[in-house]
Amino acid sequence: MALKILMNITGHFVKSSHETGPLNLGLFIKLLGRSCTQFSGHGGKKENVAQLPNSIQSNAKVTNMDDGKISRRPSTIIRHAMCKEKLEEFLLQKGASHLSVESIILRYPKAITCRSKDLPEVWGLWQSILKTDKAVMLVVTRSPESFFRSGGIEKLSENIAFFQSLGLSPKILNELMLQSPRTFANSVQINKQMVAFLEELCVRLGGENPEDFARQAITNNIFILTRSINRVKANIESLQSLMKLENKDMLSWIYGEGAFILNLCNNYIEENFLLFQQKLQSLGVLEADITRHIYENPSILLLSPKVFVYKIEVLLDCGVEASKLLDNTLLSDVSLSRLRTRLRLLKQLGYDLRSNGTGILLLSQPRFLSRLTRWSKNAKTKQI
Repeated sequence: MALKILMNITGHFVKSSHETGPLNLGLFIKLLGRSCTQFSGHGGKKENVAQLPNSIQSNAKVTNMDDGKISRRPSTIIRHAMCKEKLEEFLLQKGASHLSVESIILRYPKAITCRSKDLPEVWGLWQSILKTDKAVMLVVTRSPESFFRSGGIEKLSENIAFFQSLGLSPKILNELMLQSPRTFANSVQINKQMVAFLEELCVRLGGENPEDFARQAITNNIFILTRSINRVKANIESLQSLMKLENKDMLSWIYGEGAFILNLCNNYIEENFLLFQQKLQSLGVLEADITRHIYENPSILLLSPKVFVYKIEVLLDCGVEASKLLDNTLLSDVSLSRLRTRLRLLKQLGYDLRSNGTGILLLSQPRFLSRLTRWSKNAKTKQI
């Protein structure tokens, strides 16, 4: 009986927000309180509080509460529902859509535990770097965990102040927040440890300006602060051994093109390097040339072995000599789909890569079409 009366009382007020709009929580709390008091027991016995409606259950599930806790802790459920409502209202005011808000909370349910009074200040700290609400919302939408885990005002302020103290440019700070927001979910102590490791690495490799080295490593690889020190250390040792690099060359490599490769898994780096080396050596390419090419074009290590081998086979089938495979950045810089499309078109028009070279494959699309049109006209003229 208690369950039926309670459901009748609350039925009008507790609706899914998808059906009728926001829940009138104040009135619902009063009604629920009266209901719990009225049916707290007869003859010294207490009944369980009535099963809560689906819309409140869904809020409870957002906080990973099981069904037993839902029925036993209505006050906790209501408190979380109120927090959820305030969060939704805040995000909607900042320009989020209802669908985006729902996605944010589903992907990071703990977002509703962020104190509503702190949200404007936290948002303001992110906006001080990213400049616009739209940019901050992009971070929240892409990585809600990163945004809300950095929600401690003190921790976020300390991280921002620390990165600014390193001399990072406003552009890099912007990229850190926009592309690598997990950096700000770290404690400032963890970020300081990575910077200290980079400075020590510079000294070990014979560098003379450790502060500049750490700053440049972060500039070249904005994700490095989200990696473990053990991973970065293992990658450096592995790459230095595989490429037989002197300390000064390794230092220069991290300063320049090689910094972002430190993100990769150590096993992935080793397996790719050895497979690339074996494949190219089987075609008669010298080991020294292979190492030099990887050193100058480290992005080649990002390719999967399957894609790397397929690219080589396609180029060889089109008449490119094995000795010319490493003459440019063709293997690393041109996607497989673009390579196949262009080679098919060139073949149809009778373009000979062996005599004309592979440079045309590296051109931007407008320049590629322009070059192809010009070549086609010249070819027709010669035929006449």
